[in-house]
Amino acid sequence: MANNNCVGTTKLIGRIPIPELIALLGVILYFIQAVIFAHIRLPNLDEGSYLYKGYLLAKGVYTPFQPYGLWINKMYLSFFIWGWIQSLFGAGLLASRYFAVFLGILALLGLWIVSLRLGNRWLASIGVWVLVLNPALISKYSTATAQVLVYCMLTWVLVLSLGSDRPTWQLVTSGILAALMVLTRENMVFILPLLSLYVFWQHGRKKGILVLIAIIIVFVIGHIIYWPDIMRLWANWLPIDSFSFVKQTAHLDLGEHAMFLDPQITFSSRLHSFSLAIRMHYIPLAGSLFVIFLWPKQSSWPTRAHFRAAVFLAALFFVLLFSHAWASLAKTYCVYCFQDYFAFFGNVGLILMIVSIVAWNKTPAKLSRVAIFIILLIVTTAIGFSLFEQIGSSLLKFPIPRLRDGYLQPGWATLWQGLNNKFHISYSDARAYTPAVAGFVAGIFLLLFILFIYLRSPFQKSMNFACFCIYGALLIGMAILPLLTWPFDVPICRNDVIASYENIGTQLALISPPGSKIYLDGSRTAVTLLYVKDVIILLPQLNDTYSFRINGDPDLVLKNGFWNEQIAINWRDNADVFVIENDRLSKWKDYLTADLFQRISISTNLSACSPKEGIYLFKRK
Repeated sequence: MANNNCVGTTKLIGRIPIPELIALLGVILYFIQAVIFAHIRLPNLDEGSYLYKGYLLAKGVYTPFQPYGLWINKMYLSFFIWGWIQSLFGAGLLASRYFAVFLGILALLGLWIVSLRLGNRWLASIGVWVLVLNPALISKYSTATAQVLVYCMLTWVLVLSLGSDRPTWQLVTSGILAALMVLTRENMVFILPLLSLYVFWQHGRKKGILVLIAIIIVFVIGHIIYWPDIMRLWANWLPIDSFSFVKQTAHLDLGEHAMFLDPQITFSSRLHSFSLAIRMHYIPLAGSLFVIFLWPKQSSWPTRAHFRAAVFLAALFFVLLFSHAWASLAKTYCVYCFQDYFAFFGNVGLILMIVSIVAWNKTPAKLSRVAIFIILLIVTTAIGFSLFEQIGSSLLKFPIPRLRDGYLQPGWATLWQGLNNKFHISYSDARAYTPAVAGFVAGIFLLLFILFIYLRSPFQKSMNFACFCIYGALLIGMAILPLLTWPFDVPICRNDVIASYENIGTQLALISPPGSKIYLDGSRTAVTLLYVKDVIILLPQLNDTYSFRINGDPDLVLKNGFWNEQIAINWRDNADVFVIENDRLSKWKDYLTADLFQRISISTNLSACSPKEGIYLFKRK
């Protein structure tokens, strides 16, 4: 029987075409990685906020925008969706993260479908593997945050709308889904006019009107439900003078936002943030730029539908790219959010490449060729700079010959000693910028290596060296994606994070009967609340310092979902239980004294993940 089963399985696999088999293997590998990351990645503030706020909203404990309620700083569906999932399958990380894994697989399926339709079987398979080989992105999409929600929605908007002869129901569904996506994250609003214009252009006036009506109905109803308070989310997008209630809120005595005070964000920090995004999203970001410089000739497109889809995708990608760069790199609120923002829409750039790659202009003009070489060197330099925390110190230890007055001296010196003696550069600057120089040098060697292959290849007659460089750089970049995109900066745990939080939450529930007042101090403490029932918290603490204000009228501050020092002190003196993260513990040593508080031992501690991690529980005696 075992032999028969084995033969049957072999025959089944043999009937699957090779491109589809490779894609299927990619999906399996993606699933394995996603499940592992779901269990070993520590939650962040956003995940805890989405989950606990969403659960309270789904249960009807609070409603969005109510006075003295939750601070709804993002569109409400980004909270409700996670709340609904927990209502169905149980509160906590387990159900939420497995749903995130499911959404990632669903998006991967959508990517394969649209790539197959507008590319070919091999390109569809490659598209899947670009995601499979990016562990940092899989790690991001395996947590309960807005990125995976929008990523999945956006992929299926494209599946339902791109190409020729899309059924009317699919186009209307794409419009509904696009509007729901904006009600999940308002930063995706640019897709609504661009999708409408594309449908009119590609699918005709009748279908375009139906899609536009669907978008307007969902978008308007979604706003009417929570009108007029929902317009506060658009205050940074629209002139607030147009909305008197928003203007009135803007002039309330709410103090100053703590996160905007003396941000100390340097230009170097902005460059580093940008370089991190290039490393993590190398293929869709660099690839989309290459598409522009290798834009196909009008006669080269397989069909008019391919051309129109590419125009739509390019417009959507670069509008989203520049708007998110402006919101992060150009401001001080969250400069290092750019790589996370890119996770919302990076799939658009990937699909743009797949739609256009077979028709690329393989003999671009001289100016385009120069731009291509410059971009390649910028990319390798940026990747080097992005890794300075990982490789900077090691590079400075690299041995170099000792020189004096132009003559070799006995023995060896380190690169750091040479730089310091010659240029008097500080160690921190050398550590930061030496990897960038190394990346630039690596880019030169990469170009020389590709040139060596080019001169010995049969492609010299069909494409010039610049185009060949792009293919080579993309293939090499894809091969080393796992090394480039390992989530270095993400808190990864050796033990099961989900089980750890379940144990901490269980112990918190034992010392926090219904009605207990809990004080939170830490960006990961909100997750512990998912395992307790009917406790009372200071709601603004769910957003930690992001909702903290300096001064302001305490009642108005609290009414609008914020907190300040006066509110914090009052809550501290009335709280029954304290949930404190390890890196905040030092400031509590004079308050949480042994004579007044009992420290609760925790059977599993997150400090095993990292010395600075860990959560401590204290109960007032």
